[in-house]
Parts: sequence; C-alpha cells; structure tokens
Amino acid sequence: MTTVNRTIKVGMMAWMAMATLFQAAAMAEPIGHLFDVQVSVVNGKLTTNKQLYDGFFDPQLSTGNPGFSGALPQGLQYGFAVADKLWYHSGIVGDPVSTAPGNPFLQVGADPMFVVVSQTTGPQPGLTLASNLSGSLHVHTTFELFPQEFPSAPSGVYGLVLQMTSPSFQSSDPFVIALTNNPDFSLTLEGVAYGEQAIREAALVAPVPEPGAGVLAGLGLAAATVGYGVRRRRGRRPLCN
Repeated sequence: MTTVNRTIKVGMMAWMAMATLFQAAAMAEPIGHLFDVQVSVVNGKLTTNKQLYDGFFDPQLSTGNPGFSGALPQGLQYGFAVADKLWYHSGIVGDPVSTAPGNPFLQVGADPMFVVVSQTTGPQPGLTLASNLSGSLHVHTTFELFPQEFPSAPSGVYGLVLQMTSPSFQSSDPFVIALTNNPDFSLTLEGVAYGEQAIREAALVAPVPEPGAGVLAGLGLAAATVGYGVRRRRGRRPLCN
C-alpha cells in the first residue's frame, strides 16, 4: 500500500470513528431522538417532534441525514420552506454564533431540484418531498456544503432553519437542522453540542415569518431554478421515497 493510499485509508477510518461517536452520543438523548425529522399532523397543523436535528458531513462535505418521514395522510403533497439564512458556529465551547469566513453555502437536494442557502439569503421556497402520487413521506435528500475544493468550507456547525409545508395543512413551527463539518477532527462532542444549541437559540428566538401562499404554490418549481449556475463537482443522487 502506498503512503498516499495509507493516509487516505487512515483518514477515512478516523472520520468513520468520529461519525460513530457523534451518532452514539445523539442516540443517547433521553427523549425521542431520531435521525429523521419526524412529522405528524396535530389539529390541522404539521408538527415536528423536535426543534433541533443533527447530522455530520462526510469527507466530501455531503450527507443524507437527517431525512424526513412521518405518519401522515397519504396521497397529499408535503415539502419544506427555508425560513432563514444559514447559521454558523465554530463548534468551540464559549464561542458565540458568528459568520463563517469565505461565505460558504449549503445546497439541499439534487439536480434538477435543489435550493441554495447562504449566510446572506432569507426565507425562500424549498422542495416538494412527497407529491399526490408518491403517498407517504419518507425521503433522504442530500445536504452538500460548498466550497468543496481548497480552501474548503471551514470547520464548525452549520444551521439550516426549515418549516414543513403542505397545501392541505398549516405549516409547522420552524426547526433547525444542524450539520457539522469536522475535516481535521479538531471538534469535540461537547463543542458540537454547544454549537448546535447556540444556533437553535439564536435562530428560533425571533419569530420566523409564515410562508405565504406564493411560497407554498412554488414548492419544487422555484427550487429547480434557485441554484442555477452553481458549480458542482460531481453527480447527485435524486430524491427518493
């Protein structure tokens, strides 16, 4: 085995070990932690089981977790709207929520249906995750962090603020998907947990505007064009049910 291959293998093993630790710590939460965003309908309103969900970028700055699922009425349309900008925390205990250098951004979804969220964007249409034809909701879409080439997006925790939407029900309260980028394995579980909670408190303390009728009607259609012109390095898997 060459030195380069050995280095790559060791790096991948280290990433897998770190990801396993993060997942084990997350599953140790005493109340209802699930990797998927669990959605239900309560009194005509879409409801998630938590305000905060987490995931971990792989070495290619991509992840399919968390997904979206739930015991919902079938044969209806479900999706999400992006409720806010992309939030960032260094993942270091004691640091405040801040702005990531280099203006990294997050792409959610795959060609041709994706949406781009940066530290300067605001509320915008998201994606349709289940249509009238697809039945129940169970989707793992793709979250990708850019830039991916050197200098790549900095280490830390990135917070995506979403609301579940449907033409048939009232939109959910906003929630945060916190995704950790830790390429040099410098972040600790304590630091990441601190960063996730800091983003949740900062992002959800202020009222988030309810998506308007135009946002709901534009789910999917607008998302197909939001990221037009973004350079992509590799192919993407499609949304799956």
